[in-house]
Amino acid sequence: MNIYIRLDTYISKKHLQLDGPSLKKITELLTIEDAIQVIYAAEDSNHVKTLYDALGERDVTIVFSNYFYDVYEKIRILNDDVGLDVLFIDKVSFPTLDAERGIMKANIVDVLNFIKHRRRRDNILYFSVNPVWRLVILYLIRTAFPGIKILLYKYDWLNLFCPYEYREILQRFLQLPMGYIESEYKVMDMILKGEIVDGILYKDGGEEFDVLKDYSLPKLFFPAYLPEQIHQEPARDVMKPNRFVYLGKLFSPVDCIPELFTDAFLIDVFNEIAQQEFLIDVYYVRSTEDTVRKYLGQFNDSENVRIIEGRPLDKLLPSIAGKYHWGYLVNNYRDDFSVIRKHVEAALPARILTFLALGLPVVLSEELKYAADFVRKHNIGVVVPAKDIPRIGLILKGIDYGQLQRNVLELRENLSLEKQQTRFVSFIRRILDKR
Repeated sequence: MNIYIRLDTYISKKHLQLDGPSLKKITELLTIEDAIQVIYAAEDSNHVKTLYDALGERDVTIVFSNYFYDVYEKIRILNDDVGLDVLFIDKVSFPTLDAERGIMKANIVDVLNFIKHRRRRDNILYFSVNPVWRLVILYLIRTAFPGIKILLYKYDWLNLFCPYEYREILQRFLQLPMGYIESEYKVMDMILKGEIVDGILYKDGGEEFDVLKDYSLPKLFFPAYLPEQIHQEPARDVMKPNRFVYLGKLFSPVDCIPELFTDAFLIDVFNEIAQQEFLIDVYYVRSTEDTVRKYLGQFNDSENVRIIEGRPLDKLLPSIAGKYHWGYLVNNYRDDFSVIRKHVEAALPARILTFLALGLPVVLSEELKYAADFVRKHNIGVVVPAKDIPRIGLILKGIDYGQLQRNVLELRENLSLEKQQTRFVSFIRRILDKR
């Protein structure tokens, strides 16, 4: 069974010391063995020496992350509580010390060549954070370095829930060869069977997540708990709770194919709610320029919807504390669920915990089944089916807002990172001790 990778999905050409023919290979579909040799051929001995001088043979965690706001909090715990030196894979030309966070940063080529030169590998934890459509690299690392530990932190299960028969849609979206897409499905199956990773950390679906309960690999349900230091004081004695805040990525047909993302196109929903005399401030992150322009153009003259560039949470939350009444999680879900139904139903959006940190009750879609059950269980918000979006104003008029807010403030203390991190540390040590 061959599994294929295209290295330019992970590696920048400027990080490679390669001649013309070898450099061309990073855009070709390679077997794992060939890809490993290309990476080794790109070794810069000075960069490897810099990393070895800094980290040597010590216990280390290598973090490879898409941007998510709790990654650095987990890095701090791995360093302070577990005692692991941290090597963060980043788009840097040469190894660099991030003195503020006390971690080393290096590109993936230098990191893999550094591992190759180490004598000890059994004390390395490779911590992979949310590689939604980029799991093949884990198979490459397992093949190259059988002795290291690999922990997958899975924020988003969309690739798992996108049925195999829809792989042509993925090909259009990712613009990668079909051989790569086929390999993604193979690798996900191997991961679930415990053949690649040593454990899975995940935020969706709860303790009894049906996708994982039949597999024996170590796993821990661990949503994006936030530290108490960024908890904020909410608005008090609210007489007219009419201000929504939306935090997150924006999608539009400009850059996202409808078969996967139509249900996340929010312009019509924002319009529908704004017409009911609600105010919505939209703080966007990681959104394409074309999509941002589309939203700005749509709401340029609106008095009720503002599109605002977001910032890291530790900067953003203090600046908006007390200004809003509801956290916004309403999408225009239809019967056909363009975003795969099982993915929607299992999701526990990280924004729920962000809204808890702001002290805000949540208004969210009933179609987010697990998240809706979570909100109902703790009585921290209002669940609205898609058909009732035009009636949100009437629904919220009958709500005891003060009680919801009190429930939010009580729950967020129990769901702070400080209250939950013992579970995280115990799980990491279990993975490190695994033989």
